[in-house]
Amino acid sequence: MSKSGADQIREIANLALGDALNIVQLTALLEGQNAGGVNKRLSDAGADNAAITARNAMIAYLVVLISRAYADPKPGDLHLRVAADLLKSDTLARSIFNAGDASKKVAEFEAQWAACRGDYRLQRINHFRDKFTAHLGEPKDIPVPLYRELFAFGDATVKAIELLALAIGVADKPIESNIDAVLSANAFWKPWK
Repeated sequence: MSKSGADQIREIANLALGDALNIVQLTALLEGQNAGGVNKRLSDAGADNAAITARNAMIAYLVVLISRAYADPKPGDLHLRVAADLLKSDTLARSIFNAGDASKKVAEFEAQWAACRGDYRLQRINHFRDKFTAHLGEPKDIPVPLYRELFAFGDATVKAIELLALAIGVADKPIESNIDAVLSANAFWKPWK
C-alpha cells in the first residue's frame, strides 16, 4: 500500500530535519576550523594534509546535503523538493496541513522555499557539486561559491526545512534549540586551540 501525500510529506520532513542538523553542525565545524589558530596548530603538528582532507570531506558533505534538497525529483526520492511539490499538487495533503493556524506556517515555508529556489547561490552550489564534488568535469563559467555564500545558503535551507517541519507538526521548536552546534564544534577543535 502506498503512502498518502501527507504521510510522504511527514516522512520527508523528518528526514530533512536530520539533514538540517548536519548542515548546522558542519557549518559550525568548518567555521571553527578557521578560527582560533586551529589550522596553524594542525599544520605545526604535521597534520595539515589530514586537516585539508577532513575539511574537504566536510565541504563535500555540506554541498551534497544542501543541493539534494533542491534536486529534480525522481521516483522514490525523499528530499525537500518532493515535499514542496506534494504540498502544491496533492489537494488532500494541502488541506490537512492548511487547517487553522498552520496555513500561515505553510505559507512561510513556501515563501522561504521560493526564495531559496530563486537564489543565485543555488546555481553556484549545484555547479560546484556537479564539477568538483559528486562528479568531476570541466567547469562552466560559473563562480564557485564562497564559504560565506555556502554557509548562508545552508542557513536558508535549514530555515526552509524548519518551517516545513513546524508547519506540518513534525517539529515543535526551532532547530537551533535542538542542537548546540557551536559548543560541539568548539569541543571538537579544543585540543587544537
